Amino acid sequence: MASVYENYRLCASLNATMVSIHSNFELSFVRSLLILNGDYDFWYWLGGIQVADRLSSFAWTDGSVFNYSRWDENHPNREKNFRCLAINMHIEHNWHSTPCNHSHRQLCQKSRELKNVFYDTEYPEYFIGGLLKNQEIISKKLAKIEQILTEITKNKNVSQMFDMRIEVNSVNNDEQEIKNPRFEALKSEKDECEGAYTDSWVKCERLKQRSNQTDARLY
Repeated sequence: MASVYENYRLCASLNATMVSIHSNFELSFVRSLLILNGDYDFWYWLGGIQVADRLSSFAWTDGSVFNYSRWDENHPNREKNFRCLAINMHIEHNWHSTPCNHSHRQLCQKSRELKNVFYDTEYPEYFIGGLLKNQEIISKKLAKIEQILTEITKNKNVSQMFDMRIEVNSVNNDEQEIKNPRFEALKSEKDECEGAYTDSWVKCERLKQRSNQTDARLY
């Protein structure tokens, strides 16, 4: 039982690399070796490392292309502490992202073509740390841009609503300014007749009738 880094050191001491898997055939081959030894119902390290925090960015430490996976449900876990890859042959979808300091059984492989590119070789730890720092800065900038776009959209909607209110008020004002000259003249005379003390009651009665008839036609 060892941590992933201890597994790496063991493989390096044997002039080998940690195991990478690229197809169902290779997965079946590794399973057959473990079953042959009666060790398939345990967790083993694979040479998969997550190179960017909180992103699905696994890479093989032997430099081969990460073009195959059999992740279990809810994996890979994007939390920053789950950067390493372990496998259990007793589970159908048997790949789990897991903290690198956990203890699992060790596997190594040898190849003429592949090379080891772990943290302390071509991708040292300070370089990985720089990538994570830049990723955090970019994530914050993207969040700020999204916030600005949201505010722009919100302000645009408010501006459109304000323009609509101005337009409606303008229409209402225009309607209030539209007047019928004949109706206004009759209304003025009617008001004057009703508010005055006069003996011309016949004239007033006729005026009221004309005004009522005009009201009926207008409404």
